[in-house]
Amino acid sequence: MYFRTESTYRQYMTTAIETGTSLCKTFVTAVLLTGNTNRAEAAILEGIASLDNPEDSAELLARTLDSLLLQDDAVGAVPSSLPPELQRVLWLPSRLRRCLVLRVLMAWPRERCAALLGLDAAEIDRAVGMAALQLANQ
Repeated sequence: MYFRTESTYRQYMTTAIETGTSLCKTFVTAVLLTGNTNRAEAAILEGIASLDNPEDSAELLARTLDSLLLQDDAVGAVPSSLPPELQRVLWLPSRLRRCLVLRVLMAWPRERCAALLGLDAAEIDRAVGMAALQLANQ
């Protein structure tokens, strides 16, 4: 690939790095929500296929989450590539796991989590608290 100016090259590389980082974050989030690398990959591919602008990382995450929430979320083999702390998250019951991942790990407002998961905000708070207790006792 040829770039006319150094500025164009820098802009291209910055976009590539940001896209790679966003894709990695989306993949880890998808694995934690599904408990399965194959389903996470499939959801990301569906998300990418439905995008108008493939560089829009927020939209990719939203489309991936839409696809994930329609899937069965039984945990498969725990990916050994995840750090042990995140592997433990996969052993939580799905409702607690989803609430914890979105509210704590993704740092979403509880109202946004509640809307996405079809729960009320108080249920999100209770589920996150129960998830934290279960993780502390593991």
